[in-house]
Amino acid sequence: MQSDLRGLISAIAEKAARGILATTLICSKTVGGDSRRLWADPLYGMRPRRRSEPDVSIAELYEVYFSALAVMDQILEFWLTASFAVVVASHFMSSNMGRRLALFLSSVYLLFSAVVAARYIIVASKMIEIRDQLIAADGSYFSGLTQFVGIALAALFLLGCSGVLWFVWSTHKRSLSIDE
Repeated sequence: MQSDLRGLISAIAEKAARGILATTLICSKTVGGDSRRLWADPLYGMRPRRRSEPDVSIAELYEVYFSALAVMDQILEFWLTASFAVVVASHFMSSNMGRRLALFLSSVYLLFSAVVAARYIIVASKMIEIRDQLIAADGSYFSGLTQFVGIALAALFLLGCSGVLWFVWSTHKRSLSIDE
């Protein structure tokens, strides 16, 4: 097994030295918690990957960045749709919205919103990683407007959740006044 790996490494290194291959990933290995990647480089032979070198091209990083942005938009749209559905359901159930139903609806909506917020944060943290890689790789400039948008979306989420919960409970209170 080890001799096969050495044979593969030497074959790739020979091709790289002759200029047939550009920088090529040979193997990835974790030693003591430190992940090392071994590259064959036509100029330097085999060497560990430098931290400044991205694993993917800059064009691929931009593609992933904008794909993550699209996913974030889809997550927000899904949350808005569900929020509107809860408001509509509360409105149509206003004549017989009991305490248990209001509590159930509020609990499910809060759980749903927490899951959506967690998914949104996960995608946002990956976008920040990709943005930092782009800045390190080609000196890309990202304006401060992105920070404003992030803060505005967080405020929108918090105010939207509060508004939906307020509407559910005000509908419950109205159904109590109708019953009396």
